[in-house]
Amino acid sequence: MLQITNITEVNYKISQDGLKQILKNADAVRDYTCKEKLVDVVSYIIDEFEEEVKIGTFHDINNYIEYFLERIREIY
Repeated sequence: MLQITNITEVNYKISQDGLKQILKNADAVRDYTCKEKLVDVVSYIIDEFEEEVKIGTFHDINNYIEYFLERIREIY
């Protein structure tokens, strides 16, 4: 019998602050992702976030955006 031990709600709604942070760091994000359009960058971030959800690292996309931008700042 299947037993569910942990149910976590995943938040895919990007906050206005999250979008502002992406735009504020647009040059570094563009260099890292090689994407020119905001919609392509957001799609890239969502794809990366979905991988993190699968392994259980993140469950809120806004937290992931903060992590993603910190990682990029370390590189650039």
